[in-house]
Amino acid sequence: MNQHVSFKEALKQAQDLGYAEADPTADIDGYDVENKLCISTDLAFNTLVKPGDAIKKVGIRNLLKKDVDFFLGRNMNIKLIGQDRLYNQDKLAISIEPTLLPVDNTIATVNGNLNYVQLTGDTIGPLGFLGQGAGRKPTANALLQDVVDILENNPYYDIDGSHHLAIDNHNFAAEYILRTDIDLSDLKDVSNLEGKYWHLANQTIESAHMLYQEILQKDNKAIMFRQ
Repeated sequence: MNQHVSFKEALKQAQDLGYAEADPTADIDGYDVENKLCISTDLAFNTLVKPGDAIKKVGIRNLLKKDVDFFLGRNMNIKLIGQDRLYNQDKLAISIEPTLLPVDNTIATVNGNLNYVQLTGDTIGPLGFLGQGAGRKPTANALLQDVVDILENNPYYDIDGSHHLAIDNHNFAAEYILRTDIDLSDLKDVSNLEGKYWHLANQTIESAHMLYQEILQKDNKAIMFRQ
C-alpha cells in the first residue's frame, strides 16, 4: 500500500516475493496471526490457548485501497494485529483485527516481511522485538534451526500450560470503525464518521464482533477496524 496500488496488486507482489502463500487465506484472513498470537500468549502467561472461534478475528480480505487512503488522510495506518490482555488474574481478552495506528507509531512503521512482537508490563511498560518473519531465507533459517535444536537437544521454553485462563471478550471495551454500504444510523452508540464509515462507541470486543457478523450477512464486503 506504500506504493499506492490496489490490495490485489499488493497481495500479488507479496506472493511473488515469498511473503504470502500461493493460497493467501492464512495471511489475509488472520489465521497466521492467530497461530503466532496463541504461541506468544502461551509463552507470556504459561497457559494454553488454541486457535478457534473463541478468538475474535477479522482479516483484511475486504480491505480496499480507499480504506487505506481514507485513514491515511487522518494520519492513521492500518495493521493486522493480534492482541490480548490479562485481567482479573484469570481472564483473557483476545482478538485479531485490522487496527488503526498513528503513522508515527512504532508498530505502524513495520513493513515488508518484518514481524513485531510487543509486551507491556505493569512497571516496565512496552518492550518490542522486530525481525524478519517471512520469505525464503527467514523460513529456511527457522526450519534448519529447529532441526539443529532437535539434533543437539538444545533447551527450549518449557510451558506446561498450568495457568488456566478463560477467554472472555465480554468485559473489555474497545472502539471500532465499520465501513459498510448499510445505513447504521438507527443503531445505539453508532455515529456516522463520513460516507460509508461508521464509528462504534461503548462497545466490548464481543459486542462489536457480533454486530460485524450480522452486517456481513447483508454486506459481505464490509470491514471493521479497531481504533
